[in-house]
Amino acid sequence: MTYLEGVEMVMSHYPVLEIFENLEDIFADTLRVAVILSLLIAAIFSHLSSKQIIKPLLDLKKAVETDHSNLTELTHLPSEVGVLARAIDEKNHKLEQYLKREQLFTGDVSHELRTPLTIIMGAFEVLASQLPADSHLNEFTNRIGTTARETSEIITALLLLSRAPEKLDAPQTSINSIALAEVQRLTYLLRYKTVTCEIVAEQEYSAYVRPELLKMALGNLIKNAFQYTDDGEVTITIDDEKIMVTDTGLGIPEAMMPLLYERFERLTHDYQDEGTGIALSPENDINHKVEGSGLGLSIVQRIMSHMGWQLTHQANPSGGSTFIIYYK
Repeated sequence: MTYLEGVEMVMSHYPVLEIFENLEDIFADTLRVAVILSLLIAAIFSHLSSKQIIKPLLDLKKAVETDHSNLTELTHLPSEVGVLARAIDEKNHKLEQYLKREQLFTGDVSHELRTPLTIIMGAFEVLASQLPADSHLNEFTNRIGTTARETSEIITALLLLSRAPEKLDAPQTSINSIALAEVQRLTYLLRYKTVTCEIVAEQEYSAYVRPELLKMALGNLIKNAFQYTDDGEVTITIDDEKIMVTDTGLGIPEAMMPLLYERFERLTHDYQDEGTGIALSPENDINHKVEGSGLGLSIVQRIMSHMGWQLTHQANPSGGSTFIIYYK
């Protein structure tokens, strides 16, 4: 056929060639349809296969999100999903056992501590009633009573924290009343200091919270402000979304900020004075005249997490600290 190349042909004059060209067109169309159908079938197969492959993973995700009610059914699968389900189920079991032990321990300890605290409170009341009003022992007896009451309140707060937040009732609680009561309760910390305290609130503010937890959190912040302020003022500011406790005291060194909410962490003479850069000596160290275990801010942070609130800290330009509780 090479002699026909480049020459315009009339296919009707060459019937065999015409048949061949028609067959070639049919074959090309069939091939295109076959390719399109193959791609379509491959896409459908891939979609169905992927759904079948990821279905166990989706079931595992659903089981984890629904309090693991269906997780046991997946632990018998021989695939990798079954291995993962068994690992998650075992970890959940260990966590449940740990939480149960913690709740039992908290309940047992609180029960065992309430008996000696009741005895101490009874002895304090008897002793206080027998002492003359001008006795120098009144200061010590009052200190015993105050410590016993604070310990009892701590036990109550810890018991509340050991329960799930949704199981606690949250009555409408006056923030102003709690702040005023805590200031009056802790005023004894300022009796030898030139420190004033003021509560600033335009109106009565309230929040839906257990009063014991709010008292514990706010009381710890006010107590820290009183203890670490030797001169100046402490201001508690309340508005419709936050509570601020501001002091003009020692402040918190930058080196201690990463450990601010760690348990048993307190200011020591190892930290330097921010103004001079010189390490604080034992004579200048406020730690030697401040009582406490270093658990206050840790407990406050735990209470904030429990209630879904937020606690922040900022250093004051003129010295001291401001702790802010966002309750809305």
